[in-house]
Amino acid sequence: MTTSQKVLRHPIHFDPENYKNRDFSEDYVVVEEIAALIYGCIKSDSEESDDSSFEVDDFFYDIISNFDQFHDEESGWFIEEDTDEKDSLRDEVYFHIGLTTNRLTEEAIEYAQVNGEWDGDMDQYVTWDDLKNLKYWDAISFYLPLE
Repeated sequence: MTTSQKVLRHPIHFDPENYKNRDFSEDYVVVEEIAALIYGCIKSDSEESDDSSFEVDDFFYDIISNFDQFHDEESGWFIEEDTDEKDSLRDEVYFHIGLTTNRLTEEAIEYAQVNGEWDGDMDQYVTWDDLKNLKYWDAISFYLPLE
């Protein structure tokens, strides 16, 4: 199955009703599922350009956190003081969609440095346009609905 076909299996907007009969202990949340939800956010955004920096790490984590309601404390989905499934999934999403340090704009890096937010991890500071313009979305957009 191609990446596009895997992503196509998942809704692009989060609705808890879509998941009410799913056993998350056996049917884990997958990278393509999160990518589809990110794609939904991108497509629902206006077509206007936005070159301001934002915390993409928090953005991804918020999308992944939609699934918190389906996991209990013992599942390993969320561990406050340690790396958990959510952290691992977020890291996999970065790699999967091709969001790497060479995708960052100089402005995003400078913004983080000037505002004292620079911790050396460039993957966290991107612009909305950086995210919207990844080639990954072009590759899957043919297969995914806009609604």
